[in-house]
Amino acid sequence: MHEYKEAVKELANNREDYNFPNKGKDHAKIVVGMIFETTNDEISMFSGELDYEILKDIFESISSFIDRGGKLRIILDKPDIPYNDIISFLCKKNIPIKIANDVFRKNVKALSKNAELYHFIIGDRRAFRIEVDTNEYKAICNFNNPDVSQRFLKIFNDYFDDLEDIYEDIKDKILKPLFLDELHSRFEKIKNISRIG
Repeated sequence: MHEYKEAVKELANNREDYNFPNKGKDHAKIVVGMIFETTNDEISMFSGELDYEILKDIFESISSFIDRGGKLRIILDKPDIPYNDIISFLCKKNIPIKIANDVFRKNVKALSKNAELYHFIIGDRRAFRIEVDTNEYKAICNFNNPDVSQRFLKIFNDYFDDLEDIYEDIKDKILKPLFLDELHSRFEKIKNISRIG
């Protein structure tokens, strides 16, 4: 795994136009994390769901990208989003999250020879991880192929603004529980101070 990570890091830093395979969650974490670390301006992501097991391990890379002014846009294939600290962070940062419709899915499928629905992440219109098997997390990756990247990005851009924004639903599910958690925490602190006094 260390050798794979070092090889990916070298490809990313050198911006090499080289297709390489990516399989399994551990490899996915390495490549997606490296895309966040080496992208300067914009990341566009089409995902089945925001996989907590993957994103929690690369949270620092995601947070750093956003904090340095990076633009992140997300389209989800599945509308049901579980509550977790990654989602709450994205919500509080006002990261736009949309839900795919049938027309968007159809156009993404048209890019595949076998009409499969590929999930993908594109960084700065040149780097990509395109998942060709979502069950096994199998993907093809490249850190400098603008031609392929922009084919997927064009569809993303063409439909993004018109897709349903689920931010309001996320806000209701996340910010309210966070507010209640904060109130509970404050109440516990007050109780502890009273006991000490």
